[in-house]
This record gives sequence, C-alpha cells and structure tokens, in this order.
Amino acid sequence: RYTEALERTVELAKKSIEIRTRAVELSVELEKMTRGLESVKSVEARSVALEAVSLRLQLINRLIDYSDGLLQLVDALSGRFTGGLQPSIVSQLIERINKDVGEVNDLDVKAQEAMKRFDELTK
Repeated sequence: RYTEALERTVELAKKSIEIRTRAVELSVELEKMTRGLESVKSVEARSVALEAVSLRLQLINRLIDYSDGLLQLVDALSGRFTGGLQPSIVSQLIERINKDVGEVNDLDVKAQEAMKRFDELTK
C-alpha cells in the first residue's frame, strides 16, 4: 500500500504542475482578449468582455491556490506515510482543495456566461 500511496502522491505533484501550466496559458489568452477590447465599439459589449476577463483572472488565482494546495497535500501525505504528520492536517488540506475546486467551477461558469452575453452583443 505504501508504494501505491507514493505513486498517487507523485501523480498529485504532476497534476499541480499541469494546473500551473494551464493557468499560464489562460493568462496569455486573457492578454490577447484585453488587447482586443480596444476594437469593440459597443460600450456594453466591452464592459461584458471586461467582466469575463476579470472573472478569468480570478479563476487563474484560484487555480494557483488549488495548485499550491495540491503541493502542500503532497508534502503532508509524504509526512503522513513516514509517520511524521497528523491526519487532521491532511483533512484540512483536502477541505481547502475541495473549496478551491468549487470556486474555480463557479468562476468558470460565470465567465462562460459573460462570454455568451458578449457574443450576443457583438452579433
């Protein structure tokens, strides 16, 4: 079981790196969106697009928090496997990670809704 637990811990670390990479990719897309706002004639459409960008920036921050939480969980689990950590710390980290996931999902839905409104305004 120790080997399996260690393998899953390594998978968590890899997932954390992938999430950070995705956050960087998303920030590049946001930069492009922001630059493109100047060409939007409608004030309302521009405002909605800015809202979407703002929501995506918040999402990036949550993704980074989530990634950090995963790395902390990896450390905590490593300590737990060697007997050097209290189980309550692992539970607290998992609760925090789950909260971050919920917030990321909520922000994503809101940003998608804002983009749909933008698309409707710019048809």
